[in-house]
Amino acid sequence: YVAFAPHEYILRNRVSDKEMYDNAIRYIQENGIRMFYYKAERKYLFVDGWFYWALWSKPDFSDAIINRCKPEDYDIVFMRRGTQARKAAEEQKEQEEKQERKRQREEKKRIKYEQAELKFE
Repeated sequence: YVAFAPHEYILRNRVSDKEMYDNAIRYIQENGIRMFYYKAERKYLFVDGWFYWALWSKPDFSDAIINRCKPEDYDIVFMRRGTQARKAAEEQKEQEEKQERKRQREEKKRIKYEQAELKFE
């Protein structure tokens, strides 16, 4: 990650106060803001010029990692989020256009059906 997403981290097994470490993770999760790194959504907390986020897979945080980075070194978080937002907007627009085409086809069928009924009478 050094080349495109430089950051620092600390492992739970390297700290003496495990309770404080776990509380820090909970605080990030409860007070952080949702952002994306590629497709991964995480909670990020901005404190004293640093972004903090945590990763873990076990409920007791025994494998947890707390990461931090300077925003100016980690712009990809914001660029990728913007890219995802644009992609989502494009997909929504495409879906709306698809629904509109379907509505128009159904309307044409309805009109043809009504015209056919008129001719039958």
